[in-house]
Amino acid sequence: MKTIRLSALALGTMLLVGCSDSTPQPKTIDQIANATFEDSVSYYFGQQSSMDFWRMTFQDSTLKTDAAKAAYLQGLAKGMTMLGDNEAFNHGLMAGLQMATSINNIKENYETQLSADSYLAGVAYGMQSDTIIKPHLVQQEMAPLGQRLEAKRYAKEKAEADAKIVKEMEKSGYQQDTTGLVYKVIAPVQGQKLEKGQMVLVELKMTDVDGKSLVPSDINPMPVKVGEYRYSPIVNEVLPIMSVGAIYKVLGSATDLFGPQARQFRLKGSDIACLEIKVVGYCDKDGNPTDAPVVVASEPVKIGE
Repeated sequence: MKTIRLSALALGTMLLVGCSDSTPQPKTIDQIANATFEDSVSYYFGQQSSMDFWRMTFQDSTLKTDAAKAAYLQGLAKGMTMLGDNEAFNHGLMAGLQMATSINNIKENYETQLSADSYLAGVAYGMQSDTIIKPHLVQQEMAPLGQRLEAKRYAKEKAEADAKIVKEMEKSGYQQDTTGLVYKVIAPVQGQKLEKGQMVLVELKMTDVDGKSLVPSDINPMPVKVGEYRYSPIVNEVLPIMSVGAIYKVLGSATDLFGPQARQFRLKGSDIACLEIKVVGYCDKDGNPTDAPVVVASEPVKIGE
């Protein structure tokens, strides 16, 4: 998913750029014929603005191509010629550019084409003096619509991730059980399967499909109650088919494997990754190793706490 941010043009309004579809060419200040004081100020304002471009490339790597750089410069030049003397028009122009970017992002990420006409009609209605907008009422209307948008994005990303999983299964020898869980047994152990409520020490290694670690590799075993590991739902599916000493490697979408943590690893819902799970041994609720399984009852949820 691309994340695009529009740079402020406050400094850009001080510059004059001719209306042209050609790409502005890079020059040193010495190559600008008969450079004046005004040329120098304009030139170094431009160099400062280039920092915004490079910051954007950290969020969208496709901007690093020569074609993207040329398109960015053309868009920048075109945008600067669109400003007029009317301040209200200029504010509307900025808002329109931002909304156009949002519409493009929603089309790409949610496969939903928003209507510019309906958007403008909503803005015009809300600007009437007798239709003061109450934010909480608008939010009530937007909430279910936002949920439908997120559902469409999840379906799109899941379909993309599932296609990648099929290819990786064929290449790397994963198997799939009847519930849809895709895994590979690294170290099989014939023993008693773990049961819900038991406390076990577990090592989790989070990697991409090529085995590159997503977090520091020196992870210490952590105490986990079978069936109630809150940070990764997939762990709750895998542990009941494992026994002490077993090591399984699970393949899945980043969202299914890591939940909200996927964003911390800069992974999208359409990305796939691996989670290696090792059951080190039994433990008590404080994480102290034990020889026999310790079952810890679920605590009832108390309202208001």
